[in-house]
Amino acid sequence: MTDHDQPARHPSPAAVPSARPAVVVVSVAGELDMDADRTAELDAALQRAATDPGSPAEITVDVSGLGFCDSAGLNVLLRAQLTALAHGRTIRLRGPNPQLLNLLKRTGALTLLDHEPPPPTAA
Repeated sequence: MTDHDQPARHPSPAAVPSARPAVVVVSVAGELDMDADRTAELDAALQRAATDPGSPAEITVDVSGLGFCDSAGLNVLLRAQLTALAHGRTIRLRGPNPQLLNLLKRTGALTLLDHEPPPPTAA
């Protein structure tokens, strides 16, 4: 028998380890507004994470270092969520501050973005 005559051997799907991480974390700090370069940078990073075939199902945006977010920043987050959902993924906010939570509530976006509460502050 030659190599061509041998039956093909394929590992079972369970035997192939997944190289895909469970969660990808994208961090943003400072201000997220129409004048900030980081708004465009965050948009690009989230769009990449949402559309990359190797990305995990959950994309966490660590906003715990964010001092301010306006409608431009909110638009980036909502657009990323729509793109993520279209690719079978979700966006989750980690540690939103009171200003961001208020913006999300007032615009009705709080129900569209899953979020983890900020860590308790030491008294």
